[in-house]
Amino acid sequence: AAHERIVHQQRVDELMRRSELDALNAMMEGQEKERDRLAKDLHDRLGLPCDALRGGDQAKKPDPAMLLSLMAVLDSPPHATWMVGDHHTDLLAARAAAVRCVHCTWGFGRREDAHADLVADQPHDVLRMLHA
Repeated sequence: AAHERIVHQQRVDELMRRSELDALNAMMEGQEKERDRLAKDLHDRLGLPCDALRGGDQAKKPDPAMLLSLMAVLDSPPHATWMVGDHHTDLLAARAAAVRCVHCTWGFGRREDAHADLVADQPHDVLRMLHA
């Protein structure tokens, strides 16, 4: 009987761990979908003039690999490139790629103490800033 209780408790513990992992994975997937939605909103609804958008499906920021890859594809030098993001890792990636950056305060992320060239409080601010 004691052995059966131990086995039962182990099964319960394993189910709880799996449930917690499933919940964390769902939360992370939801955040990725929301970031994709924000990027699409900037591009489609607001008519943001950009030639390419990328999500977090490659190297994770602050690694600048995704940004550098886009710059190579678009033949865009650092002085003509902007990184627009809501998280301090976006800003750090911009610095690592030697490009200017806009911090968007309405997203999931936080700026923390990373440098931003410009700060946008609303999506339309990005358009106004990049056209200035």
